[in-house]
Amino acid sequence: RFDLVDIERVEVLHGPQGTLFGRNTTGGAVNIITNKPTNQFEGSIMLGAGNYDRREATGVVNMPLADGVSARFVGRHMEHGGYGRNVFLKRDVGDDNYDHFRASLQIAPSDEWSLIISGEYVDRDTNGPMVRPTTFAPTVPASQYTVLPFYDSASEQQAFEKIRMFNSTATLSVKVGDVTLKSISSYRDLKVHTLSDFDTIPTPLFFSEATSNISQVSQEVQALGTTDSIDWIVGGFYFHERGPERYDIFGGFLSYDSRISHKSLAPYGQVTVRLSD
Repeated sequence: RFDLVDIERVEVLHGPQGTLFGRNTTGGAVNIITNKPTNQFEGSIMLGAGNYDRREATGVVNMPLADGVSARFVGRHMEHGGYGRNVFLKRDVGDDNYDHFRASLQIAPSDEWSLIISGEYVDRDTNGPMVRPTTFAPTVPASQYTVLPFYDSASEQQAFEKIRMFNSTATLSVKVGDVTLKSISSYRDLKVHTLSDFDTIPTPLFFSEATSNISQVSQEVQALGTTDSIDWIVGGFYFHERGPERYDIFGGFLSYDSRISHKSLAPYGQVTVRLSD
């Protein structure tokens, strides 16, 4: 759940995309491309306000630093009050407090090579989502807390959702004759901590707490080229994801504690032949 900030375009690709976009793309892929630094000094500020005490601000600054060197900085803050209310604890639910920062540096002194380095940080805090059972079991006695308005609840838990994400990438492109060599390095760290109450009444029936701290490292290398009638690309991809996860249900009465580790290594290639103009 991250906002799209300073986006150049969004590509929606239908059908299997495993050759160029890896695993989990058997049905298609959504490719989000952010704006890159340019050699023009420019910037923008957007301010907004709305109901539920919504306030937001987005700022973008692009700066040429030297011949062939430029930087781009993006910042966004958004907050709003709750769409619902916990009437038992007298606090909002369904609120949001979101901060997003990105900085990128492009070094392209010639048409023969370029390097783009980008870092991104996201911080999101909420009082948890709005949760509403469709019906209550017959064993749950009727009370003022089982007939609340649709968006309200009466949980005894101080529910919350905290998300912290840091992402960095470095893309190096070098032209050697008619062939372009490319290296794409990436690192991501994602921390999530949530407390949720699913029964929504002031009785400790079904609530859970989840924490995770997952890091990802990937490295991709490509060689690609174009002739009069053929476009081709070959490459290799390495991915490693690891970190601890923990789930506590009923205050820890039931617990699941694990450490995940996923590795992927994949060579790939694709050739497109144009039979006519």
